[in-house]
Amino acid sequence: GFSKLIAGVLTDRFSARVFMAVGIALTGVINILFGFQKALWAFCILWFLNGIFQGFGAPPCAKLLTNWYSKTERGTWWGFWNTSHNTGGFLIPLLSGYCVRAFGWQYGMIVPGFIGIAMGAFLYDRIRDSPESVGLPPVDVYRGEELATTDEGKPPDEKKLSVRETLFKYVLSEPNVWLLAVSYFFVYFVRQGISSWSHIYLLDAKGVANAQEAAFRVSGMEVGGLLGSLCSGWTSDRVLRGRRIPVIIFWLIGVIVCVAALRAVPVSWRYANWLAVFGIGFFIYGPQMLVGLQGAEIVHKSAVSSTIGLLGWIAYLGASIAGYPLTTIVTQYGWNAYFISLFGFAGTAILLLLPMWRVGMKARPDTTKVVVPEIDRFLDARIAGAQALSLTSNAAPQPPRSNSHANSSMCLASAAMARASCQDPVRWPSQFPHLATSDGARRHWGDRHDWV
Repeated sequence: GFSKLIAGVLTDRFSARVFMAVGIALTGVINILFGFQKALWAFCILWFLNGIFQGFGAPPCAKLLTNWYSKTERGTWWGFWNTSHNTGGFLIPLLSGYCVRAFGWQYGMIVPGFIGIAMGAFLYDRIRDSPESVGLPPVDVYRGEELATTDEGKPPDEKKLSVRETLFKYVLSEPNVWLLAVSYFFVYFVRQGISSWSHIYLLDAKGVANAQEAAFRVSGMEVGGLLGSLCSGWTSDRVLRGRRIPVIIFWLIGVIVCVAALRAVPVSWRYANWLAVFGIGFFIYGPQMLVGLQGAEIVHKSAVSSTIGLLGWIAYLGASIAGYPLTTIVTQYGWNAYFISLFGFAGTAILLLLPMWRVGMKARPDTTKVVVPEIDRFLDARIAGAQALSLTSNAAPQPPRSNSHANSSMCLASAAMARASCQDPVRWPSQFPHLATSDGARRHWGDRHDWV
């Protein structure tokens, strides 16, 4: 968890592409070395290094997704990325198990290691840090979800800030980041409590016949998690237009309902038990994914990886310390106390997120101000063309006008030109539909006497 925090801070200063490729390649190298060791101390050192380099994965991914996908599509793709927990956890045991059976235990580590190195080289060759790095416009501007602002309207360039300044200005001083972080702690606490104890609960409290049967009944959690990640991201994109907090809260309510169902369903209802665990996985993986996404979206883009690193570190703290408190609760107070504690942790996460309910709601756009510098260039070209037309037709030159937004009256040459400029939407750039009519333009520059 701590390595994720460090990797996040460093990724914001350097290249997400490099960190991601190097991280997965070095993880592969560690796995290969693992297969050649026999001493316990060597296993411990390599396992420690493996954890460090694996922490280089999530922060660069978060930054790349934020740079390459806009707000109303980011949830879907973030959810797709989050399914790697489930697909990787399903496929790697099959691959490693085959290698161990066919060639020996060393190859269960060596073969995945070489795959990691090859994937690192592939990512380094194919990934780019942002659309701007290859000459493309920012994705939010390209999709028309954010107007390009003047330099005065932008936060300071991240290159002008040190690592410490970026971390304190955009992450640690943001109250919503801390609300997300603490709620993330409880989300991971609940997730770890279910994944670690549900199997034991079915055997000990419900009296399921054997471990294999209990394993079947809890097998739906990963399947539900995969679908829950995809559905929560899609819902936040398509239904709520980029708002994440309501989805997180509704999904956490679903967790509470499904945990209660697991407690209430009789042991003889085999498939109902499976569905209850499936529902827990479906609803717990959504908040696990969306809390990180919301954190990435409320901070400046220069601090996305740092924010993901901080959230991930605190989430891992929740997962790592969940074992001892739940063990104490179960052994001293019983299973009823265990379920009450899960309800309490999920409810606490909901209460922490309620103040952020309106985050992401779009205010009604103010069409009385021009904030797009491209309009200035467009109007300058029109003005120059109108003046050239006036000179070539021996018309009297127009008197000088006040410097009101680059002298942007639309009738410099003739009423016909103004009418063509203001009323024909085809002549206007597609990203300025609110200026496609004379009424729309008047709202930007005022009701001047020389409008047509």
